[in-house]
Amino acid sequence: MDSLFEAVLFYDDLPDERQTAVREQLADHPDLRDTLVHWMQVRAAIRRKLEADVPDRQLLVLYALDDAGHTDFLTSEEQSALREARPALESALDTHPGLRDVVARIQQEQADFDAVWEAQVSASGSDASVSEDALADEALRHDPPAQAADDYSWAWRLAAGTMLLLIAVAVVFLIPDSPSTTTIDIAEGETEVITLPDGSSARLQGVTRFTYPDEAPGDNDSYTVSIQTGKVFFDVTPRSEQTFVVETPTAEAEVLGTQFGVDTAPHHTDITLAEGALRVGGLRAPEAERLELTPGQTTRIARDEAPTPPEAADLNDTLAWTGLFLFQQTTVQRIADELSTAYGITITVDETLAEEPVTGTFEREQPVEEVLNAVASTLGAQVEHPESDTYRLQVRP
Repeated sequence: MDSLFEAVLFYDDLPDERQTAVREQLADHPDLRDTLVHWMQVRAAIRRKLEADVPDRQLLVLYALDDAGHTDFLTSEEQSALREARPALESALDTHPGLRDVVARIQQEQADFDAVWEAQVSASGSDASVSEDALADEALRHDPPAQAADDYSWAWRLAAGTMLLLIAVAVVFLIPDSPSTTTIDIAEGETEVITLPDGSSARLQGVTRFTYPDEAPGDNDSYTVSIQTGKVFFDVTPRSEQTFVVETPTAEAEVLGTQFGVDTAPHHTDITLAEGALRVGGLRAPEAERLELTPGQTTRIARDEAPTPPEAADLNDTLAWTGLFLFQQTTVQRIADELSTAYGITITVDETLAEEPVTGTFEREQPVEEVLNAVASTLGAQVEHPESDTYRLQVRP
């Protein structure tokens, strides 16, 4: 159990096969399974908070050193960058007083680091005439006079990384309480359709874990849902201001109103657009690394990579896992051909209707008569059923 708990804490860093094994083990430990989901949500919240309030966290380290009187540790370029960023940093410190505790912790870590370094230098027989402050000064100026300074610079970088980790840990306590959420698990072979509080729908196909906020967003707020693993098909309610955001462990998709499928694995996400428009990219990737999909296109987003170039997809093949027929400006003849194959019947089409485009979404479990009648209704046509397993779409007389 201890090893499983540790695996949950470091889940994102595990190889694919180990992640699969962990998910199988968690089936017998629902409380720990929920812990994994909440841990992933907290980590995502930490990243968002840091990027919004302190885009360059290294500047907070420089601020802490400067505030402690170690301005001479900074290069001229660092001092210039700090002067420019200081108003924004101080605004963040005023907005989130807990960040001042982070600054104090960084300063203490620097003092502790120097003490340990001085002891290490003394124990290794380094030249005692070189003071620790002088060594630190030279090292942080990236102009070390000797190997000892090189070692100091390397160690200081390692310590600085630790400091940034401390920032992340501290920010956990600065994040306001997250809104109440619901998490749903769908087993292999199961399907569940959920109407979300904002009016959109999500069609889950097992094995899937899906989390969504229990409350609808405000007038100008985004609505963010999360797929930890599995497959979800979304039908997003059209909106003019609110953004609907889907997050997975590797990707992020933003929409205003559309239909699309998301197939999530531990180290990659496949996104296929059926209708509308979709902007996708890596999780919290900059705008320049995002791309827009048009209906009928698909892309794959691997961890820490840009999306693959969009490719044309046969929606009913690529999204067959949804359990839906997805027709987007599809000709009646092609619809007839696909339905004939799916139901094992014969469907013919009046030649005057064959090239007419139709858009619609239908359950694959629906009786074929219902699907054909819906298609015919959009065309002002009718369905004839002259004999068993034979249908014809015909212009009304």
